[in-house]
Amino acid sequence: MEIIFIDIIDKEYEFVCQLYWQLEENGRFSYSMIKIEEKTQLKSKEIKAIVARSCKAYCLKLKCVACGEMEFLRDRSHFSHLINFEHICVDCIRIENEKERQEKIEYIDNLFFLKKENALSINDLSFENSVFLLALIRCCADENLMYLDSLDNQRYKKLTPNYKFDLLIIEQLYTAGVIAVSSVTNLKYISVSEDYIYFNNIFMCWEVIFKETNSLSTIIDLLELKLANIYYLQENKKSLIELCKKNNLFECFFYLNYEMDEYNFTSFQIGEKTTKNITYLLEKLSVGQVFYIISKTVTDAFLYHQKKSTKINKGQAANSVVDAMKRMHERYLANGWSPYTKYRPRHCPQSVLCQVLFVFILQTDDGGIHKSLKQIITDDDKGIFLNH
Repeated sequence: MEIIFIDIIDKEYEFVCQLYWQLEENGRFSYSMIKIEEKTQLKSKEIKAIVARSCKAYCLKLKCVACGEMEFLRDRSHFSHLINFEHICVDCIRIENEKERQEKIEYIDNLFFLKKENALSINDLSFENSVFLLALIRCCADENLMYLDSLDNQRYKKLTPNYKFDLLIIEQLYTAGVIAVSSVTNLKYISVSEDYIYFNNIFMCWEVIFKETNSLSTIIDLLELKLANIYYLQENKKSLIELCKKNNLFECFFYLNYEMDEYNFTSFQIGEKTTKNITYLLEKLSVGQVFYIISKTVTDAFLYHQKKSTKINKGQAANSVVDAMKRMHERYLANGWSPYTKYRPRHCPQSVLCQVLFVFILQTDDGGIHKSLKQIITDDDKGIFLNH
C-alpha cells in the first residue's frame, strides 16, 4: 500500500486535499477528478489550484536514494511518473553533477600538464604532423588566437575533404602530444564512467602544446616559416608527395559519395577495390578529371538502373560504377582523348588541408584540381622536387 502524507497548510480546504490525494490499497487514486468535481461542485482547474496552495504531499516510497529526503509531489501526474523509478532529489542531482563537472575539469587539467611536461619542440615535429597542425590551426583557431575551436563548430570550413580524414588528423596530433583538450570545451561532450573518461574528438576544443611557446600566434609563424623553407621541403619531398596523394584520394572519396547521394545510391560503401581504382586514375589524371569520370559513370549507372529493359537494382547499379570508371579512362587513352575537368560542388569549398598543401606549400593555386600531381612535380616552379 502506497501512503501519501499530506501536510495541510489551509484547514478550510483539508477535505478537498484529502479527496485529491487519497489512495486505494492497489496504489490507485480513490477518486477520479470527475468524482471530486461532483463532491466539491468545483471545476478541475480550481481543484488543482486549491490543492497546490493548501497542502504539501509526500510519499514514503519516494525517498531520495542518496540523502533520504522525501520528494514533494507537485500533482497526481508527478506521483504516477515517479512511483516506478528510483528517485534522486534535485539537490542530490546538483551535487552529483557538480562532482562530475569537477572530475572532468581535473582530468583536462591533469592531462594538459602531463603533456606540457613532455612537450615537443616545433623542430622535432614530423613533416606530416607539421602540415596537419598548421591546417588544423588555420581551420579552428578562435578569433583571439587563444585555443582551437571544435571541428563541429566549423560550419563554413572543412579541415579535410573527408570526415574520416578529419578524425585521423586529430587522433594523430593528439597521440603525438601536440594538442590537448582545452578547458573551454563544453563538458557535456565528455562522459565519465568509473575511472575512465570518454570524448568524441569532433566536439573537443584544443590547446596547442610546444616547448618554445604557449602563444598560438607565435606557433603559426614558426610552422609557416618551417614549411616555407625550401631546403626543409626538399628533405621531405617524399612525405609531401604522399600527403598530396592522400589528400587527392580523399577528395575523390568525398566526390564519389556526393554523387552517389545525389542519385540515392545509399547502399554503396567505399572499399579496397574503389581505393585501388581511384589511386590508379590519380596517377594519370588531375582530381578534377577524376571528378568528371565519377560524375559521368554515376549518372550512367543511374540511367541504366532506370531503363525498363534492364532489371538491376540500385545496389548493383552503384557497384558497377567502380569498374566503369576504369573502363572509361582506358577508352579515353585508346582514343587519345583528355577527360574534361569538374570543380568541387559550389557548397563544398576547398579544404584547409588542400589549401596548405597546394596553395601555401606548392603555390599552385589549387593545382590539385586543375593539374595532376605528376604534372605539378614536373613543372616544379619552386624547385622542391629536383632530382626526383
